[in-house]
Amino acid sequence: MQNAPSRVDAEFIGSLCAEHGARPAASARTVAEVVAAALVHLAAQAADDPTRLDELGRDLVEVYLRLVGLPPVGTGHEQERGEA
Repeated sequence: MQNAPSRVDAEFIGSLCAEHGARPAASARTVAEVVAAALVHLAAQAADDPTRLDELGRDLVEVYLRLVGLPPVGTGHEQERGEA
């Protein structure tokens, strides 16, 4: 059974599609579940190394935007990805 936060996020992704032209990489439900899993993993990473909290938060936003099919906002990691 899908948990409530993922269900709410899946509904939000549906709204992003309808209102902003988002084109998710997979079904809204799957994207929501992947993001929830990433959030749990990255929270553990941040707990182990709190100095990475800002970096991990920015990266998670970028990952989310790409998974839901919206344009990235740019986090300054473009050079690391070979995009600068």
